Amino acid sequence: MILTQSPLLIASVPSVSSVVTLFSLSQVPLMISSVPPWFTLFLFSASSEPSEVYSIFLRPSAVHPISAFFFEFLSSAGPEKLTDKSMFRERIMSDPIRLQYDGRIANLIMDGDDKNTIDDRFLASFRNAMNEVEKSEARVMVIRSAKEGFFSNGFNPDVFLGAPKDKIRASFKALLVMGADQFFFPLPTISLITGYAAGGGAFIAAYSDFRFMSMKKARIGFTEVNLAMTVPSSGLEILSRKIGYQNVLQTVLTGNLFKAEECLRYNIVDEICEDDETTVKKAEAMAKKIAGLPRTSLLSLKKNAAHWIPRDHFDRLIEQDLDEVEKLMVLPDCQNAFAALKAGKRPKFD
Repeated sequence: MILTQSPLLIASVPSVSSVVTLFSLSQVPLMISSVPPWFTLFLFSASSEPSEVYSIFLRPSAVHPISAFFFEFLSSAGPEKLTDKSMFRERIMSDPIRLQYDGRIANLIMDGDDKNTIDDRFLASFRNAMNEVEKSEARVMVIRSAKEGFFSNGFNPDVFLGAPKDKIRASFKALLVMGADQFFFPLPTISLITGYAAGGGAFIAAYSDFRFMSMKKARIGFTEVNLAMTVPSSGLEILSRKIGYQNVLQTVLTGNLFKAEECLRYNIVDEICEDDETTVKKAEAMAKKIAGLPRTSLLSLKKNAAHWIPRDHFDRLIEQDLDEVEKLMVLPDCQNAFAALKAGKRPKFD
């Protein structure tokens, strides 16, 4: 193990189990000329949170992939740019949102952690993906998950646990703005739900124009009350326009996770299917149908359907909502609930 804050040249590594640990990456110019297979490189940034550990695990191949990776990075960024920590992270960390195009169908694929939990990277990536789709030639966007058993399980507890008010405000605002972006998205949207959608993930599922849900293991729940949280009025007003006021009350006040049949009854989804495979087929068939329609007509119809719902109204509401969010999220009940959630326990309240 080598601990260094000086410029470092690695010419070779003698053992397949060797690990090089680098502290203060932003201060370490690094070049690698040759390393053996099965080499694992862990990068710790001294300025990062303890959870921010990046790794590359390399399997044997005819060409040593670690050398190719670093040489490609150096050739495109230049050695002087290797000290740019943010650039390095972008190369190493996979994006939590991926876009795949199938002709005129844009698939927005949530592919973050094992439960697709929401954090700041997730939110920024989701908005960037929507912006890209809007500028593309796509005519419909399908929101789906790459994770078995999960659509999106809501906020990662680390986003709020012990966070200062300004950080809480910024993260929650990003979710509310993203939700409004999805609701007002100028092209048709489809939610394909084959796993758990809780908290913020439930809103992503419900905000689309067409919502297909599997009856197998999928669940949807607006579970904020279980964490002593609130749902801001801007988010609930959009949800009311999607599922109806009475349905909002009966779903958000209980915090229950609902099976497909209940979601259909509460108007959270539009169609339920007996299994995941059928759900995918039905959602993709709808996407294919829409993709064959004129783009100019689709854009006009979505704009006209929402003409009576001013976007700036929601923008004003969001700013008002955030004052209440700040106050609630730092209270002991909420912070203790996130701590319990992180520990895999059920929150308890007096």
